[in-house]
Amino acid sequence: DVPALHGFGGITGGVTLRAVESVHIDDIYVKNKPSIKEVDLILTVNNLTGEKTDGEFNVTVHSWKEPGAVIWDKTSKRGIESTGNEITFTVKTSRAEIWDLDTPNLYVAKVSFVSADGSITDTASERFGFRWFDIGEKNGDQRLYLNGRRIVLRGGMSWCFWPVNGVFATREMAEKDVVIAKKLGMNYINFHRAIGQRTMIEVSDENGFLTYEESGGYSSVFPDQTQTLWREWRREKLFRMVQ
Repeated sequence: DVPALHGFGGITGGVTLRAVESVHIDDIYVKNKPSIKEVDLILTVNNLTGEKTDGEFNVTVHSWKEPGAVIWDKTSKRGIESTGNEITFTVKTSRAEIWDLDTPNLYVAKVSFVSADGSITDTASERFGFRWFDIGEKNGDQRLYLNGRRIVLRGGMSWCFWPVNGVFATREMAEKDVVIAKKLGMNYINFHRAIGQRTMIEVSDENGFLTYEESGGYSSVFPDQTQTLWREWRREKLFRMVQ
């Protein structure tokens, strides 16, 4: 009971091979907040040494294309447990420029770690924008708001099938999609029953364009409840979309 969809397969995006230190920053999650010029940088730090390791973190936030334009920085001594740590740095600065449809300002959070004895060093970074998307209500009518201003979404669906290879967009393809959509008066695109690809999301971020992921379901018309493949497939797809 295989879902009816295009059978493209293979690698669907960029691949990075990274050699890491025994203590390393595995992930940086930038969590936007209702106070628009404030974000939480949530670090996942792995420790493979088998023992607690003391060290110092240096965190900076700078303009995407101008590494020297630092708007926030902090240095903090932390001990990393043998099982690793999740560490949060709260960034709050009036110097931040808001990301919006007409002003897609982007920043880079750069994090460096040095162990107390200087033998272990690691650096990681993540790009993001200061913004907040919310639902408000006026006279009983629920409305969408971006950065405190009402926004009306105008867009179309992308099935996320691409020329030549079928399964992924090159950067040139993604840029063409966004440019044409904006010329048509759209401000967002819906990844129809598809996981949004990172390249498409990055290009949208750079051009003041919104994206929306729609995980989609399978076997929605008279499903055979004795079959389990479609349920497992759908659950795995939803899990990967959230990741």
